Amino acid sequence: MYDMIFKGFIALISLLLTTVLIPLIHSKTTAEQRMALLELIDDAVTAAEKIFPDSGQGLRKKKFVIEWLHDRGVSIDPDELDALVESAVYALDNPV
Repeated sequence: MYDMIFKGFIALISLLLTTVLIPLIHSKTTAEQRMALLELIDDAVTAAEKIFPDSGQGLRKKKFVIEWLHDRGVSIDPDELDALVESAVYALDNPV
């Protein structure tokens, strides 16, 4: 039951990302900047998944990702960063 609710919540976040947040980011950055940012986020999420492989460590993984990105000079709105990280996690967990 909770698994279905969680998946629905993740789907809702993905929908919000694609309809609101991504267009906002597109309006403020170049295509190269967006690709570089998304690649960094994907790398950070993949690293966190390998470093902390056990389930139930989501907050620890997210903290690692945000710190890793901050150490590399990523400076965007924390809410935008959070949404992009969630999107990368969803994409990693649900490959097309």
